[in-house]
Amino acid sequence: MKLFGLFFLLCLPAIAALGFDLWLAYGENMDFSKPLELSSVGWLWVKYAEDNYNMIRDSIDPATWICFVKPILSQKLVTIALLPVYIAVPTMLVMKTFGLGSYEGNGWLRGVSIKRGGQKGFTYQADLGDGSRKRIKYNRR
Repeated sequence: MKLFGLFFLLCLPAIAALGFDLWLAYGENMDFSKPLELSSVGWLWVKYAEDNYNMIRDSIDPATWICFVKPILSQKLVTIALLPVYIAVPTMLVMKTFGLGSYEGNGWLRGVSIKRGGQKGFTYQADLGDGSRKRIKYNRR
């Protein structure tokens, strides 16, 4: 259930972007005969913050703009809003596979373990030696 909650929270930006696109397409007249067109990141930036777009475009080298920024701006907003999911799902799969983090001891590969140095969690494990110390006898009365 916790994973569903995390997945839902990570999907909220994409749900909001899809809701925005639905409102743009069908919100005014409710004409469902035309297809749904998803908005791109660049269109959204130019439409609602054109001054900021122009300022950033002027401050970045044109070659860099064409190579790195323009491909991102041409992507659909919904796919870019799913970026946290694209990062979280493979991370969770790796953690579950190797038994890392909250899956420690419950990994899919039980024979493979990744050793980490240092203490685990909030416990303190004192080194009590090799057992050569004299044991104390307790007498009950």
